[in-house]
Amino acid sequence: MLITGSPIVFPNFKLPLLIEEMGGALVGDETCMGERGAYDPPAIVDQSTDGIMRALANKSTRPCTCPTFTDNKRRVYRIMQMLKDYNVQGVIYHVLRGCLVYDYEYQVLEEELGKLNIPVIRVESDYNEEDVEQLRIRVEAFIELIKYGKG
Repeated sequence: MLITGSPIVFPNFKLPLLIEEMGGALVGDETCMGERGAYDPPAIVDQSTDGIMRALANKSTRPCTCPTFTDNKRRVYRIMQMLKDYNVQGVIYHVLRGCLVYDYEYQVLEEELGKLNIPVIRVESDYNEEDVEQLRIRVEAFIELIKYGKG
């Protein structure tokens, strides 16, 4: 499984925990709080202290790949790379309630994943624990679809 979409931050780890609990394997996290921060490392040209500091400052001040700040073609490209690199069999698209930009982006990603025949599910959640059982049912059904639906 690959998680993408809205960030999953402490204490909201219920979705990754449910994936593992339901028998899935979480192989990638392409959210602002996951692997995305490590993607596209700083380009250090000048090895001096000043050069290294400039490279770090440049990396830190560039917009992240959140749909709020950039055209998401680059982010979608990175997700497609991760599908191949990690042999991803399904994508869980997390939408944090109220994070509308990720909600709008879902359709674009769903179309791209459809071209590759990769199943995707949109899961909306927030920081409370009231929806854990509903999420459990949806995640379990999605994992079963992947495990048994392709055979």
